[in-house]
Amino acid sequence: MLRLLQAGAVAGLAIAVGAAPLAAQDAQETFKIGGLLALSGPLGVLGEDAQKGMDLAIEERGGMLLGVPVEITWEDTESKPQVAVQKATQVMSSGAQFLVGSVGSSETLAIMKVSGARKVPMLVPLSSDPSITAENGNDYTFRTASSGDTLALVAARYLEQLEPSKIYGVASDYAVARAGWEFAKGELAGSAEAVGEDFPSYGETDFSVIVNKINGSGAEAAYIGTGGSDSIAFIKQAGEIGLLERVKLVGPNLVDTTVAAGAGDASIGVATALRYDPSIDTEANKAFVAAYKEKYGTLPSQLAGDAYDGLKWWMDVVDSTGSWNPEDWMAAFSGHTWDGSILGTRTMRDCDNQSQHPSFIAEAAAGSGDQPYEMKILQKFEAEDIATACPE
Repeated sequence: MLRLLQAGAVAGLAIAVGAAPLAAQDAQETFKIGGLLALSGPLGVLGEDAQKGMDLAIEERGGMLLGVPVEITWEDTESKPQVAVQKATQVMSSGAQFLVGSVGSSETLAIMKVSGARKVPMLVPLSSDPSITAENGNDYTFRTASSGDTLALVAARYLEQLEPSKIYGVASDYAVARAGWEFAKGELAGSAEAVGEDFPSYGETDFSVIVNKINGSGAEAAYIGTGGSDSIAFIKQAGEIGLLERVKLVGPNLVDTTVAAGAGDASIGVATALRYDPSIDTEANKAFVAAYKEKYGTLPSQLAGDAYDGLKWWMDVVDSTGSWNPEDWMAAFSGHTWDGSILGTRTMRDCDNQSQHPSFIAEAAAGSGDQPYEMKILQKFEAEDIATACPE
């Protein structure tokens, strides 16, 4: 059912981190969770949002799990994989029975190697690198976030509906973004001609050459695989030459309310795959949004919702086992279907420990009051319509 860790890799990592403590199977006085998030560095703002969501998930169950208080230790990975491994090792040595993290996929991939070697379950509620639940996956890692190839597929499906005859691709020059464009290009190969592609450096600030190339390419739509500050710069510069009036911009993670606020009115009409939005119409989400606003005075961000939902699901499953044996938690989570999600229904696929759940296409729109921009959901994609194949 599940993939096994490669024995050689396990042995090497066990030596590297010292004697691996076996997970406790007897009741403890506290349930210890190691929270590993980028709380500083380029991804620090995103980590802060995620921590807020998970703190709320713990608070809503009275701070209790398996009948004892939850003790969560938040560690700042500083957006650096090496630091993430050091902090993960520290919290596991301090008795953490379970890890959750991180934001950047490179940090998560680094952490899951040592957590898998020490047989400590780990939840991935944010990182999207497809390899986390494919060639780099292990039995102890469960991802509730959307995989990057699913988000690319959602963007591609929407582009197909626009029926462009020519498309242009742009992806930041790192593995996840490049893989997303290649995946989307393959999906669109039968309906649209790819007339150009570019791979700007991560952190690029000058997209003027690329937006002019798109403008002159004859493309009616463009797949843009950027995020964060790169997206802000790209959208602003595309708006300056009027590109947005001629070419529809769509991406797997192109825009959210934070990016829209940075890019301004140029972002209106820019479309993206969306993992979570406060406007999702489920009773669970309405309750979450109300609780989040009461606690923090603002609407939850995409990552706050992702993190809240993932940890809440995991804790519900652990509590349902009544067991302190991590193997029982993992067996219960693999293949589990949950109707209490803020997205509706989720299932943890047992072939790769990857959550299957709905995703959305949305575009940035003018907001109101204290929120200058909002995401307008255009379409919901059910989990079965965007499921990717299990890894071989």
